[in-house]
Amino acid sequence: MRRINPLSMQDSYKTNPWYVTAAVLSSALFILYLTTFYNYVLFHTLAEWFAIIVAGGIFMVAWNTRQFMRNNYFLFIGIALLFIALIDVLHTLSYKGLGVFVDFDANLPTQMWIAGRYLQAVSFIIAPIFLGRKLRSNLVVIVYAIITALILLSIFYWKIFPDAFIEGKGLAQFKINSEYIISLLFLFSAGTLIWTHRYFDTRVLNFLVASIGVTVLSELFFTTYISVYGFSNMVGHFLRIISFFLLYKAVIETGLRRPYNLLFWELKGSENRYRSVTESANDAIISADTNGKIISWNRGAEIIFGYSEEEAMGKPLTLIMPDEYQQKHQQGMQRVKTTRKLRVSGKTLEVEGLTKAGAKVPLELSLSSWVLGRRMYFTGIIRDISERKELEKRKDEFISIASHELKTPITALMGFSEILSYELKKKSIAKASIYLNRMSEQMRNLSMLVSDLLDVTRINAGRLELNRESFSLDKLIDETIDNLYMNCAGHEIFFAGNKVESKVFADRHRISQVLTNLILNAIKYSPGKEKVIVRVRKDKNFVKVSVTDFGIGIAKKEHKKIMQSFYRAENVSKGQFAGAGLGLHIAVKIIERHKGKLWLDSELGKGSTFYFTLPER
Repeated sequence: MRRINPLSMQDSYKTNPWYVTAAVLSSALFILYLTTFYNYVLFHTLAEWFAIIVAGGIFMVAWNTRQFMRNNYFLFIGIALLFIALIDVLHTLSYKGLGVFVDFDANLPTQMWIAGRYLQAVSFIIAPIFLGRKLRSNLVVIVYAIITALILLSIFYWKIFPDAFIEGKGLAQFKINSEYIISLLFLFSAGTLIWTHRYFDTRVLNFLVASIGVTVLSELFFTTYISVYGFSNMVGHFLRIISFFLLYKAVIETGLRRPYNLLFWELKGSENRYRSVTESANDAIISADTNGKIISWNRGAEIIFGYSEEEAMGKPLTLIMPDEYQQKHQQGMQRVKTTRKLRVSGKTLEVEGLTKAGAKVPLELSLSSWVLGRRMYFTGIIRDISERKELEKRKDEFISIASHELKTPITALMGFSEILSYELKKKSIAKASIYLNRMSEQMRNLSMLVSDLLDVTRINAGRLELNRESFSLDKLIDETIDNLYMNCAGHEIFFAGNKVESKVFADRHRISQVLTNLILNAIKYSPGKEKVIVRVRKDKNFVKVSVTDFGIGIAKKEHKKIMQSFYRAENVSKGQFAGAGLGLHIAVKIIERHKGKLWLDSELGKGSTFYFTLPER
């Protein structure tokens, strides 16, 4: 079951294939052509009445949908075409041979024709002005009524409208010049349509522009005939039929079969943009009715909960709720049905969801309600906060660990200082010296912890600075091992260097920090063992360093996690080994800043080897 969207339902209507439409139109035009052999006036009347009926139809569609219409272009054109159709009716009735206006010759219908085409061309130019503006439709009707009345008065009463056709000579120069001017005006109106294309459905725009283009061709044929029954006049009317058929396709057919493409194109565009946003959002956006049935389900919901749209649509919301939330949910839905109010609307709640796999996931939920007709619906924006919760958990663990790690040396310092004070009073210099050394050691531990905390802060802020220089990595390893000699605690550190000295361009202090951390970790986590091995090898354009111990090892499932800040392996986090879980994370970031890589190879109970690479100088 998929979403039912009222804005897209009209897309399901099928139109006839283009070749069927072309065949029907061609057949109709051929039948019209045959009427020219019987009676040209009949042909002319049928051609003009087709255009008049289409113009009237466009007015009816536009006028009766004006309260809902977002695109006032079509309302303006519809009103204009009503009065243009009125002039065209008079043009048709006054045509030579019909016998309605017996006191007038062929000049009258030609004048009517020119007046109607000027009004049509100017209207098509003005119409785009109302694409983004309000239209006072009653005022437009009054203005067009006045203009039409003035045109008719200038022809029938004042007789000041220029002659357009002269019996025995053909078209007047005014008529020929006017057809060219009208053609230019239509071309300009087509340009404005193309310029404002974003306000139109592509299909509608194509029909409008094509209609104007055919109208221009029609006008050009109307500049060449000598007789009102001539060949050029006939071709011009065929083109006029095609032009209004295209207008029919653009406005009437689209307005009836795809109303949102015509009347609510701006709204449909907004709906499409909304759909695009909801489908591309990482958050789940889910809508439901008052029965708790899911009526919309976006891509974000699929990612968080694991259900596809087909699986979720029409299902109850309890599908994604743990058991402990379902009773409260049912009570809330019942309350909403009674009060038609959503108490938690606008609030952000932290809840738990249930995935397809049966796992609980922490979520942040924002709810809102909306009404369509008499029915009430709800939309929830749901964010997966698993990562945030994990960070909060790690932060809490860090605070706990850091507090413990800071408290240990501080407590020791306080104890040693009291003993030192006591021994000094007894003037026992030897014992005082021992306690001073122990105090110094605890102060170094405290200093290292504070340095690690500062380094993590710098890394997170992207402010870890490097002072690069060229140096021998082998010599730095030797120096680091010498500096750690007092901390070996029964371990022997073996260094296997290169036959050729390895030169790197790096921050000497930071690389020493990495080496110190890896070697001290190797010593710390291999109690009862006797050796740690440090190796240096060249690997293509890199120098690879490894530190190997034979201690407790790390489970494979924790190889990636062990690189994270504040994370400590399960087999070392029970209090047996001190540490805040910062050193390895800092080492990883330092090596990455040097465009190197740090990784490990370890097996639980068999020891670990940590590797890192640095680019050669």
